[in-house]
Amino acid sequence: MERKESYLSKAKAKLDEQIDKLEKLKETAENEIEDKRQKTKEKIAEVEKNIQTAKAHIKEISDSAEDAWEGVKDKFEDLNESITGKFKKLFGKKKDPENPADQKA
Repeated sequence: MERKESYLSKAKAKLDEQIDKLEKLKETAENEIEDKRQKTKEKIAEVEKNIQTAKAHIKEISDSAEDAWEGVKDKFEDLNESITGKFKKLFGKKKDPENPADQKA
């Protein structure tokens, strides 16, 4: 009988260790999720700021004289490429649901 009690005590101790490890893993995962969420929010804010700047460039192109809009066009194109790159970083290996090229395959 004493062997059974001794075994149960050790088994419960091992299980308690596993439960502690699981709780630590859950806490680590939650912290990682929150960290990723915060980084994603920061990236989104940066893209939103760039989009506002791009809108200003569109207005500037619209308001420019016919012979003066090329310089603003180049600024817009550069900014648009930057925004596209940021979307690629945000989506990583995930497919961009708004990009038809990502819907193929």
